[in-house]
Amino acid sequence: MNNSSSTIPIPEILSGWTASQRGDTRQFFHAASKKEFTANMICDLVIEQCDGTNSVESIVKSLEGRFPQDVSAIKGDVESLIVGLEEIGFMQLEQMVIPTAVVQLTPPA
Repeated sequence: MNNSSSTIPIPEILSGWTASQRGDTRQFFHAASKKEFTANMICDLVIEQCDGTNSVESIVKSLEGRFPQDVSAIKGDVESLIVGLEEIGFMQLEQMVIPTAVVQLTPPA
């Protein structure tokens, strides 16, 4: 048996951001950097799941279940959104290591 591992990206919101509701959207502001952005409904649904425990894949699956008519576009949209939020310093992707075991089966002689 060989032991190996793989990693799963887990998005986590960084500290220092505040949110305020503006109609159907939320406005996020970071006082130290003066950065801000407005989250539409889909962005807000993604942000709600970025708690440091949900993987990008689990967020995608959650949205695919909620919006089955848009399954083909959801993965790319979520990944692009997370990259954009990471670039402005709103979140970071932590790599969670998942240990795996590989078992080699040898046929009987």
